[in-house]
Amino acid sequence: MRSACSASVLLLTLFAQTLSGSAQEDSSFDIAGLQAIRGTVARTAGSSVYVKLRDGTVYQVETGANTHFVKNGQGAPPNVAHPGDTVLAGGELDSKQHTLGAVFVAVVDAAELAELDNRRAQWGKTWLAGTVTAKRGTELVVKRPDGVTDTVTVDEDTSFRKRHQSITLPDVQVGDGMTATGVQGRSGFTAKVLTVVDAAEIREWSRLKDQ
Repeated sequence: MRSACSASVLLLTLFAQTLSGSAQEDSSFDIAGLQAIRGTVARTAGSSVYVKLRDGTVYQVETGANTHFVKNGQGAPPNVAHPGDTVLAGGELDSKQHTLGAVFVAVVDAAELAELDNRRAQWGKTWLAGTVTAKRGTELVVKRPDGVTDTVTVDEDTSFRKRHQSITLPDVQVGDGMTATGVQGRSGFTAKVLTVVDAAEIREWSRLKDQ
């Protein structure tokens, strides 16, 4: 079974991407720089998962030792996908051959799809995630998983958290991973709640998508 770190990296990247609109309308899209598909498992054979898209096209999703599998927010075994399951799969896509070399395969249910759609629509508007690259007073420069650099402003109303404990702005360091909820304005993102997370997971994602 894949590690919990790998699972949380995948969940971050499923949500942390910049597409607009509803995923329900898209069979193929990008997730944090990876080409991805969404569809129903038609059948499995060996290390391949055959995924039928909304337009009826069937893609052969090729998995291997570097493929990360997720179900119910946790790392899962390679045989997690079964006929009839809805899956998201991302990696190197060949639209002519209808194949995808998978970095990840995630089995998702209706509630997770609804949450994904909502998160996609709100990404960069009411929440974001990334790595702190610089601090300038009450401003944090954040590099997001989609490669975009954003400025996050904090004020006296911002709450800071790390591992379920309250912290303060001086505790946030360059190199830290972070998520923030708040509002995007003309001058950048103003955080209401800023949570420090494991930056190693964001670095791990960058490594995975370049394999």
